[in-house]
Amino acid sequence: MKREASSIGKLAIISLVAVSIISLVIVSYFVFIGGAFAESENTTDRSLQLVNELRVQNHVKSLKWNKQLEAAAQEKVNDIIAKKYFQHTSPTGEKAWDIVLDEGYSYIYAGENLAIDYDTVDEAMEAWKESPSHYANIVSEKYSDYGFAQGEGNVEGHNAKVYVQIFATRESAVKQFVSYGEVY
Repeated sequence: MKREASSIGKLAIISLVAVSIISLVIVSYFVFIGGAFAESENTTDRSLQLVNELRVQNHVKSLKWNKQLEAAAQEKVNDIIAKKYFQHTSPTGEKAWDIVLDEGYSYIYAGENLAIDYDTVDEAMEAWKESPSHYANIVSEKYSDYGFAQGEGNVEGHNAKVYVQIFATRESAVKQFVSYGEVY
C-alpha cells in the first residue's frame, strides 16, 4: 500500500510539472508570438497617426488608410529584403508605382518614402521629417490615401529594419473632382 501511494505521489508530481510546462508554453505563445502581431498592427496605426499629426500641423487634410497601398508597401519591403537592396528602383527595374498598379490601385499621384536602420517607426518618421523630399511627400496636398509596412532582414550585408510609406490619390477620385468642377 505504501508503494502504491508513493507511485501516486510521483505521478501527481509528474502531472503537475507537465501542466506547468504546457501552461508556460501557452503563455509564452501569447506573450511573444501574439505580441509580435500586436506590435505590427500598432506600428501600422502609429505610422498613420504620426503622418496625420504632421499633416494637421501643416493644415493639410488627413490621409485615409488604404489596404491596397498597405499591400504594395509590404510587397516593396519584401522585395528589398529578398533582393538585398535599398533603393526606390529594384535591381530588376521595378518601381513602387508598378507594385501599386499591380495591387489594383489606379493612381493619379503617388509617392514613396523608404527608411532603413531605425529601431522604431517614430525614429524613421523623425528622419523623414528632416529630409526635404520625404517631408514633402508626407505633407503634400496631392495625396488622399496611405499605406505602410515594415520588415526586417539582411539588406546590403547587414540585418536591418526597413520601413516603406506609400502615398497616393486614386485616378477616379481626381476625375470625379475635375468633372464636378467643370459642371459648376
